[in-house]
Formats: sequence, structure tokens, C-alpha cells
Amino acid sequence: MPRPTAARMFYMVVGFTLGALGLVLFQLLVLPGIISSMPFLATPTPLPPPVTSRFTGTALERVLAIDQTRESSGVTIRVTSAEMFSDGVTVSYVVTSGRVAAPSTWEPEAFLLTDDLGTVYQVSAPGTSASLSSGLSLGKVTFVPPPPARARTIQLQIPHLLNAAFRLPEGQARVLVGPWTFAVHISP
Repeated sequence: MPRPTAARMFYMVVGFTLGALGLVLFQLLVLPGIISSMPFLATPTPLPPPVTSRFTGTALERVLAIDQTRESSGVTIRVTSAEMFSDGVTVSYVVTSGRVAAPSTWEPEAFLLTDDLGTVYQVSAPGTSASLSSGLSLGKVTFVPPPPARARTIQLQIPHLLNAAFRLPEGQARVLVGPWTFAVHISP
């Protein structure tokens, strides 16, 4: 083993110093880019803000008869009413399809609700859907928060429907693309 001389000690200290400086620079400048490119180590996508209020449906303020119908590809959606509660809105709908011997039963998968003020509504947990017979389903969907007092119009959009059949007939689609859009005047 070589003897430690002053020059060798100097080179060793310089080497450790440069190595430590290089390691710090690598951790600050290079490592974050590498980590963010690895999907299992990257920062997760932020979740949407949670619903600030929970729908209880205890204080009904008014009921609006809507009775609007939209048809596309042989499927008719009728929005029958909107129930305005102090903590949300419940919309009732009926979906009918065809006048053939065994029509398909379609059900909405998603709902979007907006108003003329740009309020963001979220679907709340209490919602129902029932298939009463072949080609007929009905349901209710609830949104929170309640519309602001200044809102004049709400717009309900159903982007697409899903076929509720367990087995589809040959060549029939599982998804029927809309959208079906309903504008409802809510001002008193």
C-alpha cells in the first residue's frame, strides 16, 4: 500500500469535495427530472376538489315541471321535472327506445349540469335508475350545490347512453353517443 504523502492527501480531499459537490448538483438538477418521468414515482395527478356540501334533500323549495324531449338515433329522453332543494337539485328523466318488438334498454352513464353563471355542479350520491321494461328506463340524478339565486337557466347534458342488455344482439353498439341537451329556465 502506498504511503500517504501530502500530495496524495490533497488529491483525496479534492476528490471527495468534487464528488460531494457533484452529488449535490445531481440531486438538485438532474434527479427531479428523472423521478418525474417515472410514472410510479411521479407526483400523482391532483384530485378534483371534494364536494363541499352533502345532499340531504330535507328542505324542498320548489318543483319545476320541465317536460322537454330530445331524440337521437331512435332513443328519446324526456326530462320531466327538477326539484329544487336548499342543498341541491334533483332532475327526473325517462328514456324510451324504439317501437320494435324488443327494443333495447338504454341508461345514461354520465350527467353534466351547468348554469348561466358558470357554476360547477357535481353529481351527488343519491341517484336512482330503473329499467321498467324492454326499452323503458327512468331515474333521478342529484347535483350539488344548489343553483345560486341569480341563476336564470340550468343546462343538463347527457353525453351518451349505455345499453343495459347483458348480451347485445349481433352488430348492436354498447354505447350510443349523444349529446342530449336540455335548457331549463329556473328563475322564479
